[in-house]
Amino acid sequence: MEGTRGATEEDAVLVSGATGFVGARLLARLVADGRRVAAVVRPGSDRTALEAAGVAIVVDDGTAEGLARAVAEIRPTTVFHLAAKFTAIHATADVDGLIEANVAFGARLAEAASRAGTTRFVTAGTSWQVDEAGAERANSLYAATKAAFEAILGHYAANEGMRALSLRLYDTWGPGDTRRKLLPLLLSARASGAHLGLSPGDQRLDLVHVDDVVEGFLAAEARLTAAPAGTFERFALRSGRAVSVKELVAILEQVSGRPMPVAFGERPYRVGEVMAPSPGEILPGWRARIGLEEGLAALIGGDACSTAKR
Repeated sequence: MEGTRGATEEDAVLVSGATGFVGARLLARLVADGRRVAAVVRPGSDRTALEAAGVAIVVDDGTAEGLARAVAEIRPTTVFHLAAKFTAIHATADVDGLIEANVAFGARLAEAASRAGTTRFVTAGTSWQVDEAGAERANSLYAATKAAFEAILGHYAANEGMRALSLRLYDTWGPGDTRRKLLPLLLSARASGAHLGLSPGDQRLDLVHVDDVVEGFLAAEARLTAAPAGTFERFALRSGRAVSVKELVAILEQVSGRPMPVAFGERPYRVGEVMAPSPGEILPGWRARIGLEEGLAALIGGDACSTAKR
């Protein structure tokens, strides 16, 4: 579907997390579509790439008043909120950072957007907020902070008239992913031949290509355009196809035509390991279009071409 339906070139769009894996891909798409784009950053952040792309900069000074003044100058009609701090298993030293990044900053941004007259607010949640049976139960402090911000965003919808939507993300992947997540680690091991020790590998993943995720954010914006004031919804961006880690390795071997240098069972499952993806309701009108085998073949082929050129 056309994700930008209902939006115009004159609409200002504000993106948080614009230098992250998904956020950067979304921002590039918005710029390519001719949208008027701004990015919210922390003081001292590297803005070189954003400024080169012609993106306006909004600085979060750590205060609600300061951010509200900065956002008021942009007057965005849509906010895409993707900034987050992630840790699967937190230490005590992580608590303050998780609360600041995933709750306090989000609350400042929602307040600023509300005061600036923003009508659409799309945030990135996580599938880890929901258990395998579909119950709302966070499996980690990270997921709990995501759930806490959803409650705050619900306030701005119910009491301030904002239209808001939370997209629960599953396992995102695609070109340019430098995060220390399973698939980039597998691809790195495949390219280098370095040994990679894995868990027993029976946990199942729902892998969604980053370009499909971007389409999901645009589809969410379009949905909110047609929604009544006060709308607050939660949907999943999942492919509906769950593969185990063992199956993923087998797919990589099939696509690349050579064995993977991995060993199952060298590491235990981590505390709170998600063994099966949660069955969240998929965003209406959206579906994942890039298949795992197709996307991996393109990714591996691109890597091979890049290596040959060096």
